Amino acid sequence: MIIVRVPLRISFIGGGSDAPAFYEQFPGKVISAAINKYVFVAINEKFDDMFRIGYSITELVGKPHEVKNTRVRAALEHFGVERGLEIVSISDVPSSGSGLGASSSFSVALMHGLGEFLHKPYSNKNAIAEAACRLEMEMLGEKIGKQDQYAAAFGGLNIFDFKKDSVQVTPVQIAKKTLAHFQDHLLAFHVAGSRDAAALHAHIAKNMKNDKNILIAQKKIVAMVTPFTDALKKGEFKKMGTMLHKAWELKKKSHGISHTEVDAVYAAGKKAGAWGGKLLGAGGGGFVLFMAPPKAHAKIRAAQNGRKELPIGFDIEGSKIIFNSATTA
Repeated sequence: MIIVRVPLRISFIGGGSDAPAFYEQFPGKVISAAINKYVFVAINEKFDDMFRIGYSITELVGKPHEVKNTRVRAALEHFGVERGLEIVSISDVPSSGSGLGASSSFSVALMHGLGEFLHKPYSNKNAIAEAACRLEMEMLGEKIGKQDQYAAAFGGLNIFDFKKDSVQVTPVQIAKKTLAHFQDHLLAFHVAGSRDAAALHAHIAKNMKNDKNILIAQKKIVAMVTPFTDALKKGEFKKMGTMLHKAWELKKKSHGISHTEVDAVYAAGKKAGAWGGKLLGAGGGGFVLFMAPPKAHAKIRAAQNGRKELPIGFDIEGSKIIFNSATTA
């Protein structure tokens, strides 16, 4: 048996520029952090040669092509799996609709785990990220970006530069004390609402190609990544919060990704003392992130009227095999 643990992520500034609709025209850039909330995938040989796939439902089928889960089916067919397997996933947050990249974290865990289990391991984290991108964007034809797969595979706090033929990963080098203070300034609250990330990304990608105003707004957001990173290194958290607010206002107006409840949650947080924030993910629902002075956190929590909070800590390991019976037996 193999068990893979893969982190979820928080994207701060630049999201949307990781999609082909943007980076095939202009360089994309995103700053994001992997967090200590995870997707786990366990893979084990099944004695009776059936395939048992466990997620929000349980599938029991005889052949890979009968699997209903599109990611699992495509991955099994990609690796040419013929003998029976059990593949079970567990997530710390809902596996879809969270805005934390859970679907892509699952893809990273699936490809990483199958590669190890079938003795076809990937050479490094970049190869794992690209395998997950191919699974989602090429095999399944999803109109999504690449930041979630890379953030999940690499872990840590990084700047990702997206170009037509490459992705560059640059870890953000800051003092441990500054990183801890940064974490202490973040809060996130769940917002109800159905969302299909792939459909939302497809809608945004279509508009990005046809609407110059969206492209202009996206370029302005990308240009904010470097000053946001510089402010982080200096511990200028209020300045960072202000930039988050400005980027959110640009994205909300240009991409149309907000709705009434998100606006209400955000307005309540701002009124209670947050410097700024954003909706995580492609839109529709998920988590609203705030950056605020720690002294204002209690008031911000009270203003959220019992909405479930997501405790935030950072992950530095990325995709990791946490159990392998072949090496622990």
